[in-house]
Amino acid sequence: MFPQADIYTLVMDRDRLSDTLKTRRIYTSFLQKIPGAKRHYTKMLPLMPFALEQFDLSEYDLVLSSESGPAKGIVTRPDALHICYCHSPMRYIWDQFHVYRGSLPWIGRMLMSMTAPLLRSWDVTTSARVDSFVANSAYVRGRIRRFYNRDATVIHPPVAVDDFVVGQGRGDFYLYAGQLTGYKRADIAVRACSETGRKLVVIGEGEQTAYLKSIAGPSVTFLGHQPFPVLREHLSRCRACFSPAPRISAFCRSRPWLPASGYRIRCRRRTGNRLLAGCRVAFRPAG
Repeated sequence: MFPQADIYTLVMDRDRLSDTLKTRRIYTSFLQKIPGAKRHYTKMLPLMPFALEQFDLSEYDLVLSSESGPAKGIVTRPDALHICYCHSPMRYIWDQFHVYRGSLPWIGRMLMSMTAPLLRSWDVTTSARVDSFVANSAYVRGRIRRFYNRDATVIHPPVAVDDFVVGQGRGDFYLYAGQLTGYKRADIAVRACSETGRKLVVIGEGEQTAYLKSIAGPSVTFLGHQPFPVLREHLSRCRACFSPAPRISAFCRSRPWLPASGYRIRCRRRTGNRLLAGCRVAFRPAG
């Protein structure tokens, strides 16, 4: 939409940027200078409000923020238009607070209990800095209304389904592809395949990587972050792709990939969401 726009972000790992993004002007916050920030930036949540508010955006009359965290907290000039594309209000301080807190060591639980009330107050207050909210699904629109008392326009993210292919034959493995965080419940897929001896390939990384490896059996293989061609190849050959999260939280771009790779979708009714990308699903090969 704005290919020449400047980009501001809290932390950046240039080695993992696409060729297109590498040509853009990207500004980072002071968090970038903290040792280990690229790997452990999620643990710096209490510092993020301070980092965001230090960005000087006074020369811009249009600001687009994209967030599932605190990005909307930027300070724009009074006459600027601020549109926030919200993928989810911060799960870790709202409805998923106890899930995230429970996964931390005792010192982390104590710090999260101390900082979460302040972050919730800041999160609600900074929603007033947004002129217009855009939600990536009807479900997220409801969350925005609940937590911020603001309405939002629903615009689903683009999904390049034509980039996927239907494999000529299926392999003997199951697939989990996504971020390895607590609320995604990748541990359900790992435990199930470990206990039954079924082959599981895990593509993705996150703060639960070490824990998942500790509970995994020999039938589970972790590939970490992979480029798109590797993901596409595994999607086209797996027996099934698991999405075990107990409830939806936002538009999940990986779910429309499955029909494009030759799978049909089964949705559990209790999710209460008829959107293809918003269901709790188990994927099986079509046919």
